[in-house]
Amino acid sequence: MNLGGLTETQLLEMARTLREDPGKYCREVLHFHPTYQQDAVLAHIRSWCLANRGKPFHEQRPLRIAIRSGHGTGKSRLEAALIHWWQTTRVNALTVATAPKASQLQDVVWREFTKMHEKAEAPFNSHFEILNDEIRHVDAPRTHRAIARTARKENPEALQGFHDPNLFIVCEEASGIPEEIFEVGEGALSTPGSLVLMAGNPTRVQGTFYRAFHEDHNLWDCFHFDRSKLDPTKHSFLDPGYPDRMAQKYGRESNVYRVRVLGEFPTADPDTLIPLWQVEDAVGRDIVPTEEDPRVFGLDVARFGDDETVLMWRWGDSFPKIKVMRELDTTQVAYRTNAEAKKIKTTALFVDSIGVGGGVADQLRDLGLMAVDVNVSERPSNDAMFDRLRDELWWRVKEAFEAGKVSIAEDVAKLPGESESVLVDQLSTIKYEYRQSKLKIESKSDRKRRLGSRGGSPDRADALMMTYARPLFGMRPGAMQRARAALRPQWSADF
Repeated sequence: MNLGGLTETQLLEMARTLREDPGKYCREVLHFHPTYQQDAVLAHIRSWCLANRGKPFHEQRPLRIAIRSGHGTGKSRLEAALIHWWQTTRVNALTVATAPKASQLQDVVWREFTKMHEKAEAPFNSHFEILNDEIRHVDAPRTHRAIARTARKENPEALQGFHDPNLFIVCEEASGIPEEIFEVGEGALSTPGSLVLMAGNPTRVQGTFYRAFHEDHNLWDCFHFDRSKLDPTKHSFLDPGYPDRMAQKYGRESNVYRVRVLGEFPTADPDTLIPLWQVEDAVGRDIVPTEEDPRVFGLDVARFGDDETVLMWRWGDSFPKIKVMRELDTTQVAYRTNAEAKKIKTTALFVDSIGVGGGVADQLRDLGLMAVDVNVSERPSNDAMFDRLRDELWWRVKEAFEAGKVSIAEDVAKLPGESESVLVDQLSTIKYEYRQSKLKIESKSDRKRRLGSRGGSPDRADALMMTYARPLFGMRPGAMQRARAALRPQWSADF
């Protein structure tokens, strides 16, 4: 539809219509054609707008919408479209968008808004200045705006103090928003005539987002975006192979498939070592290492043709870099690892020495690196609790995630060009059991049998796990002395 040919009177009449019909706005202004799942939300908002028409502010009913969604369903696109609709069709409109991480707002919601704004029909494609954390109306920048606020437990005022007549609140990835944010912002969520949209992947079985679909369902109008039910031939933004890939890698009964594809909350899974939500919370977590924090590498060397050789860098409690190598011989692995290690002042490099890894560790020491062999099949330091060293190291990883002491860079969790968060999925599908009162982590071979040959080996997760050998081997002087003995006397003795 060409809106440029309408008269001023016709435009005003259309604006009144669009104010109460976000679906029409999406199609005719933004050229955004919703899926049937998105359309259900838009139609519900339209009904709410019509019900509030003509009522004074204090009598207008607020609307609370909660959407549990799989990955790639267009939920963030819907949020961006609704922000554009709200800011354009209302005077002095205020949108407050919050998410657990700033990148979820700036790199996803704001980015989608910008793309839609550039394609919007005139005159709806003007009047706004788009900044990193704010979208301002050029004629009323203080009173007509959309603002992005990161939801932090230590600073819970993200939703506090807003009671504007035209208030729209967007909670992106709501499952990960700390409870303190919702508690402090309860007044804003109940503002007459306000629209609240809470959407996300259902990763947690606790919190406000979870309760919206269970004991608090009478307070929220709930919707479900199931990726497996969307037709990729009708919507170009859908990845056609995504559901099948996730089913083949993790199984249709897995929690990864339930959350990422079906948009369902995970089932109680007592044999999963690290819950998905704990891993996802760690991605992009704001932990800044200091110069005094140790820098170590973990190296997991591929044993099979389809496995990956993975070099993981850990600095303090953060994981800022990963290097994935495929189909290389041990010498190539050693030289590429050496090249990476030379770029960074590294304290030590822990190598899974079972199989071909031992030869790589020898070559790394010949190249002057403090390479420490870690045989994960050896006895643990606490053999009353653990069966093998591998089990003890994984338990250290579990404790770190539980305590919120892990930060994984976003381009480590999902490499550029990848459609899936491979490291997140590997970490959240580690299984364990107790045998004769000792904890035992599922072996790589058992995991491959359970998940199938595709994606069965958790090579990236194992490389991360290897970095947790540092404090353990700090207490094993024999292992450290053997590593130092092969090197020049430049290494300090207080590792």
